Amino acid sequence: MARILIIPDVHQDILYLSKILEKEDLGSYDQVVFLGDYFDPNVEAFAGEAATRLTAQLIHGLVVDWPKKIKLLWGNHDIIYCRLREYVLRVDPGELSDPELAPDLRETFERALWINQEWPGEMWFRMELAVVCDGWLLSHAGFHPDFWKPELPKEEALRSVSAEWNGVIMDLFENEDHALLSAGEARGGDLPAGGPIWCDWDKEFVDEIPYKQLVGHTAGAEPRRNGRSWCVDCAQRGYAILEDGELEFISPES
Repeated sequence: MARILIIPDVHQDILYLSKILEKEDLGSYDQVVFLGDYFDPNVEAFAGEAATRLTAQLIHGLVVDWPKKIKLLWGNHDIIYCRLREYVLRVDPGELSDPELAPDLRETFERALWINQEWPGEMWFRMELAVVCDGWLLSHAGFHPDFWKPELPKEEALRSVSAEWNGVIMDLFENEDHALLSAGEARGGDLPAGGPIWCDWDKEFVDEIPYKQLVGHTAGAEPRRNGRSWCVDCAQRGYAILEDGELEFISPES
């Protein structure tokens, strides 16, 4: 009997994450899966150095305490902070906060520094594109058929795209324009549909690969269904429990 806790996009909302951790006994779960997008706050209350560092500390602490239980998936907002790791840890911090830099660039550099000062390098290497839990395929934004090899058995198709993804991650500067990292037209990109960290649930996702899917990324007021699949990103207003293949949606306030 499998029991999985699924935590959608956190976006530095430390109050949201703390309420889940207070409410749920992680020891009662076989796995705890984060669907990506740990940083880049949606609201001003969770912006700034303190919230960024605390988010990184909380998630790193869970990995230390539950190394086999915690699964961290990649989100589109996570790539830039991995890509900048070596740079921000190497240069003088004063250069990152230079007032002559564009404000959004300065904010990105500073946040990358705060995150990577709290996260050891192996945190990035333990992150995965997708995991299969109790027959469901979990990823940040979902797999559009354009990114799937239907001629292969589903397990082999997933291994194939995961291996390709790992190659992309090993050199993010060389592969920054790779299709797997690209947004679709609905999110301002050139592709008909975005890759597994960018696919827009409302405008691009279709339920046509062999796996039923669970994703975050596209925030809504409530969980939404498309065929067999679900988007559970409710803009930090809920999370999900998967038990024996059945989904339950929870509000941290309930």
